[in-house]
Amino acid sequence: MVISEPDHIVAIGASAGGLEELSLFFDHTPSDGISYVIVQHLSSDFKSQMAKLLARHSKLEIKEAEKGMLVRCNIVYLIPHDKFMTIKDGRLWLSEKDTVRGPHMTINTLAKSTTLPYMAGGEGAQQGTLESLTEEGSEKLAARLNSLILYIDEDKNVVKAYGDTGQFLLSKNFKQNLEDLLPYPLLIALNSLVSQALKTNKEVQAKRIAVPVAEFSRVVNISVSPLTESHRGRRMMLLTFMNDLSQDKAGPMTDEYNEKTLHDEFTSDLELEVKQLKQKLSDASVRLDANNENIQSFHEELLSANEEMQSTNEEMQSVNEEMHTINSDYQLKNRELLELNDDLNNYFRSNVNGQLFVNTHLELVRFSPGIVKQINFLPSDIGRPLSDISTNLKLENIEGDIKAVLA
Repeated sequence: MVISEPDHIVAIGASAGGLEELSLFFDHTPSDGISYVIVQHLSSDFKSQMAKLLARHSKLEIKEAEKGMLVRCNIVYLIPHDKFMTIKDGRLWLSEKDTVRGPHMTINTLAKSTTLPYMAGGEGAQQGTLESLTEEGSEKLAARLNSLILYIDEDKNVVKAYGDTGQFLLSKNFKQNLEDLLPYPLLIALNSLVSQALKTNKEVQAKRIAVPVAEFSRVVNISVSPLTESHRGRRMMLLTFMNDLSQDKAGPMTDEYNEKTLHDEFTSDLELEVKQLKQKLSDASVRLDANNENIQSFHEELLSANEEMQSTNEEMQSVNEEMHTINSDYQLKNRELLELNDDLNNYFRSNVNGQLFVNTHLELVRFSPGIVKQINFLPSDIGRPLSDISTNLKLENIEGDIKAVLA
C-alpha cells in the first residue's frame, strides 16, 4: 500500500497529564489525509506509555518518532520521552535532552523548527496544560478545515465550541440553546439528526444543505456523533458543521439533502414521542388510580380496625370495672373472714372448756387450748383423722356420735 504525503501536518503540544483530552480528540478524528505530531512535557527518566494508550482511541496509526522518519498522512507521531523533536523537509529529527541544561522546552523547540501554518499549544503561562489542545488547538484545527465543532448535550445546549461560529451560527452567545443560534435550514437538519443519533446511538449526517447568504447559498454538511461522556448528567454529542467545497456555492444543488424529508422525519419522531408520552401518562394515570383505590381501601380498613379497637377498648373498660367490683367484694369478704377468725381466736382463748372442730371427713381442723388437758393434741395433728389420734377419754363411739350429729 502506498502511503502518501499529508495534506496538512497538525502539531499538538500538551502536558504529560493530557491523556484524557487527547483521547477525546482522537476518538473523533477521521482518516482524512492529515498527519499529527504530538509533543509532550515528559520526564527523561521514564518511558511513556502514550502510544499504547492512545491507540485504543484512534483510527489512525500511532508511532513513536524516530530520527529521520518521513511524515506520512493518517499517522500520529509521538515524541520520545528523552528527546527533543524538530521537523525539516517533511522529516522528524531528534536530539538528546541531556545536552541542554535547565527546563526542556520541547514544544517551543518543535515550533521554532517548522513553518507549519499553526501550532496547537506552547510553553506560555499555562506551561503546556492540555487546555491548549481543547481551546487553542481544536479552535485552529477547526478553522483550518473550514468547519465548526460543537459539543452539545441532549437538550441541544452548547458546552464547547471550536472554529468560526460566525460562518454557521446567528449569534456567538453560547449561553443560549443551539436551536436559537441556527438558520432555519440547519435547524431542521439538526433536529432530525439529533433525534436519530440519540435513537440509534450512531453517527448520522446530512450533506449539501443550502443555507441562504445574501444573494448566494452556502452549502453545508452536518454530522452528529453520540459520545460516551456526559455533562451534568446529560448525554453529550459531537456536532460538526463543514462547508461543502465540492462545487461552487452558487451552483445547482444536488438531491442529497431534502428539507421536507428531514422535516417530516423530525415531525414523525416528535409525533412518536408525543404518542409515547401520552401512553406513559395514561399508564401513570392508571397506576395512580390503582394506588388511590389501594390507599382508599387501606384507609377504610384502618377505620374499621380503629372502630374494632375502640369497641375492644370499651369491652376491656367494662371488664376492668367488673374486676374492680369483684376485687372490692373479695376484699370485703376477706375483712369479714379476718374479723370472724379474730372472734373465734378470742373465743378459744376465753373458753376453758375443751373443744375440737372436725370436717365432714372427721379430720381435725381446730382445737381449743382447754382440750389439751383431756387429749394430748399437737399442732401437727391438724388435718389428721380422729381415728389416728390417741386420746385419754373413755369414749368408745365418739366417731359414730359425731357422724350422727352431722347427719
